Amino acid sequence: MRPNLCVVLGLWLWLTPGMAWAATPVDWTLMVYIAADNDLERAALIDLDEMERGMPASGVEVIALVDRAEGYADGYGDWSDARVLRIRPDSETGVLASEELLRLGEINTGDPVNVTNFVQYATKNFPARRYGLVMWDHGGGWQGMADDENPGQGREHDNLSLSELSGALSQAVPKGNKLDLIGFDMCLMAQVEIAYEMAPFANYMVASQAVEPGYGWPYDRLLPEFAMATAGPRRLATNIVQRYADYTEQANERVSTQSAIDLSQMEPVREAIDAMANRLGPNTTSLWPALARSVFWADSFNPRGKDSNRKEDKNSLSSSDLLDVVKRARATLGTSFPAEAEFQKLVGALDGAIIDSRVSARHKLSHGLSIYAPPSGATFNEAYLQTRFGQSSSWPRLIRAVHYEAQKKTQAPKITLFKYADSNTGAQQATTSMLDATTLRLKVEGNNLLWVQALTGQHSPEDGGHLILSKGYMTDTRFLAEKLATQGDAAELLMPTFKGNSASMEMEVSPSTFTVSNGVDFGFATFDSTELQRGEGQSVSISALYDSEEHGKHRAVITFNMLTWEADGLVLLVKMKDGRVIPRGLKPQPNDKVTLLFDFIPDGKSEPQLKEGQTLTWGDGLELIMSEVPNGTYTTWALAENLSGESHSVSTSVRGVDAQFNVKAGFDDARQLSIGQLAGVWSDAQGTPAFAIGEQIGKGSLASMLIDRSALPPEAKDYQFFVQLDNRLLPILSLLTFDGDGENLLGREVVLLLADASQPDRLWIKTLVGGGGQALGEVIEVTRTAQLEQQDPATAETVVEENPDVTPNPTPDPGPVPDPIEQLSVVGSWQGYSQSGTLVWLELLPDGTFQQLETTPDETVQVQTWGVYEQQNGVLAVQFMGGEQCNPWGCAPFMPPQLNPFPIQLNQQQLQTPWASLERQY
Repeated sequence: MRPNLCVVLGLWLWLTPGMAWAATPVDWTLMVYIAADNDLERAALIDLDEMERGMPASGVEVIALVDRAEGYADGYGDWSDARVLRIRPDSETGVLASEELLRLGEINTGDPVNVTNFVQYATKNFPARRYGLVMWDHGGGWQGMADDENPGQGREHDNLSLSELSGALSQAVPKGNKLDLIGFDMCLMAQVEIAYEMAPFANYMVASQAVEPGYGWPYDRLLPEFAMATAGPRRLATNIVQRYADYTEQANERVSTQSAIDLSQMEPVREAIDAMANRLGPNTTSLWPALARSVFWADSFNPRGKDSNRKEDKNSLSSSDLLDVVKRARATLGTSFPAEAEFQKLVGALDGAIIDSRVSARHKLSHGLSIYAPPSGATFNEAYLQTRFGQSSSWPRLIRAVHYEAQKKTQAPKITLFKYADSNTGAQQATTSMLDATTLRLKVEGNNLLWVQALTGQHSPEDGGHLILSKGYMTDTRFLAEKLATQGDAAELLMPTFKGNSASMEMEVSPSTFTVSNGVDFGFATFDSTELQRGEGQSVSISALYDSEEHGKHRAVITFNMLTWEADGLVLLVKMKDGRVIPRGLKPQPNDKVTLLFDFIPDGKSEPQLKEGQTLTWGDGLELIMSEVPNGTYTTWALAENLSGESHSVSTSVRGVDAQFNVKAGFDDARQLSIGQLAGVWSDAQGTPAFAIGEQIGKGSLASMLIDRSALPPEAKDYQFFVQLDNRLLPILSLLTFDGDGENLLGREVVLLLADASQPDRLWIKTLVGGGGQALGEVIEVTRTAQLEQQDPATAETVVEENPDVTPNPTPDPGPVPDPIEQLSVVGSWQGYSQSGTLVWLELLPDGTFQQLETTPDETVQVQTWGVYEQQNGVLAVQFMGGEQCNPWGCAPFMPPQLNPFPIQLNQQQLQTPWASLERQY
């Protein structure tokens, strides 16, 4: 490390105000304000390593203020004060090669003076043609950022408010100048309020609407963008969004977002919002139910779910996608929507301001900018009116007008019917078993109904109460029919509106539930499906206590993809010393501990408490496994609430008993099956095929599912279909549908299996999870009506006997197996790098098969594929037969697109393919 240019304890090198920003040969000076005097210290050290790896050799200066903490990380000399570094190129991980410019001692990064001093110091000492500032730390939207747990001067905690940041920049940025770019490498900052506040001080902004993953921005990929001579600040902002999105997609992140905003267009955005608010405001007496419902159901960014926005205090995040809120109100009101012209003006203004936006699967209804939209007056934070947007916009007046109307008491909801019933006869049931068809039925009266929640728990005499196993929304049966009849984007905007003054609801139930497993151990928890953004079975979440070496123990929300059943999201809820709860993305580590939490309702009470359950290590990732619930008494509470916050709750109970059929024997025999033993066509009593299972894939539990492709709609002709057997707890078959590329799982249906070992061609099945995420169906008997012949080695085509109704899904012809003698020059192990930087290991075997493993530079994502190949006359034909993609959350099936035969460049030591340059290993 180079000797210090200046050592300053607690003082800055003061600068002359009003300096000019001169053009120099350096294109960019990027300033990074790293407020890591908190649990993010280790993440800061990782990002410093990334900055050194990605630092361009010339044309760019990166100056970082780094305020470290005590007790979270001990690398790089384990200093705990604040220092200013000049980032220098270095490829060695774990070694800080950058120059130390200033040693500031213990400073308060929550003090705006330090932002001003840092920007003034960096711009004076490292002048450039363009300037960028990145604010790095926890983010809480307009409510604050840059938390400091050790600010000194006898204080326990401080952070920057939005107004403090704008005040600091007003002092640091000379009048008549602007930063070319301001970025927020923190959670929840792509808000209208923040962009509007930053508009006087910067030209472009990059930020995320949602919680950022624990690793934040991938600086080794972003910093080279600053060295591109053709990259002006507008293009650079979009490039940052694209590189960030590419990185998170490779890591299979499902909650990430990133936006690039043209801040010069924020005034037209405010004007369009005001025009909309002023047009709707005088009509809130009649429009408020649609507006309130739209605020509640819009794509929101509270990690604890949209319902928590109504229950929390004034510090509730209450951040929702602006355009989704308005589009929902417009779709609900239809021809009664009075602000169509203003809506079109808003769409145009946002098109001008949001120059790029990338969103992940869970936030596909978001458009790039969020807005503060608290659903009730009790959660409206008066401090919002002190923001620049809150002072100048009509938006808060509209929100408060809706709150005012909602406070006028309406007809309170009343649940008039709630029972467990036989699905066929409707008769009330006192008992139910795994094989019964049981429906939970409810009727509620009252207007302006918002939702009905159902909580189901098993009574535990030892604990003196009910352990809640599941909670979720029940919807009006008319709503489900309407949603199914509506196509495309319009269906996604439909919300449970409970038309009229009464609603009937039902939900198929079965004595089964999910357990959480790390592959070795498993445990029960309360599974929460109330955050189903579009009323679809896309994700469930659990609450847990998460204990990591880096961050300590915090409450956490873990989400599971209901298609893959794998954990695909983890957000820590970090409670700060001032009482605020800040969401924090995290990259799980194998030794992290997860204590599962239950909602627990003590006997004689109705309000749930939290109770700790099983503790698991994270291991290779968490997944869901379906399990039978033990016999006992189960109670379901139904809670109906209207838009005014008035509610009514009732409960009903049922006793879980053994089925008349010998379930234990049927399960035990089904658990002995392998996927290979199930090959064939299975039909019901009427001879209608229920499913057809092809050849086993590899040595695992996956097989192809045979589909009559002629009966598929055109858009599904290239879909890929698989069957997966899981008999670890309940024996189940999952019927999986992938898109044409084999990358995206489109659908999953789960079938419970019972078998009789003495009758190998007979099964009993019950659908536990259908396409809509509901438990469905009675037990039906299926028999194998067609066997599969052995695979034809010449054509590799699966042949089905005796069933003209089922067309086999032929495996593409790989051609004749190559002669090993002809392949001496290509057989072997090869290793190298692809054009995108992934490490590629390829093994070509003498029998004409291959295996390939690709690993991203940060080693977070691995893609393994396998198949067959043929090499003749300098041309290589590759046929993929299967694959698997793994990330820190776990692994999922993956099928890459098929390749046409291609010419190769080959010598004894090197192999050049279209995707990688490889060297022979043996």
